[in-house]
Amino acid sequence: MTSTLYRNGVVHSPADPFAEALLVDDGVVTWLGAEDTAAGLAARADRVIDLDGALVAPGFVDAHVHLLETGLAAESVDLTAAGGATS
Repeated sequence: MTSTLYRNGVVHSPADPFAEALLVDDGVVTWLGAEDTAAGLAARADRVIDLDGALVAPGFVDAHVHLLETGLAAESVDLTAAGGATS
């Protein structure tokens, strides 16, 4: 089991909106909270990473991407302004 403590940052999480640190064990966030508590967890972590004030958003996944539509639009001709067929 590998654990990494990320500390001295801004952790965006609804579970603790004022969190400054988080502990990750084998890819799973197991703790998040204040920097003063993180100091006590540093000895048990395999790695300690100083975030130097950086933002961390654990579990944030942006799956709202329209790659197919963007690709099709880039390869297509826009005919929305063209008039209808005339005889």
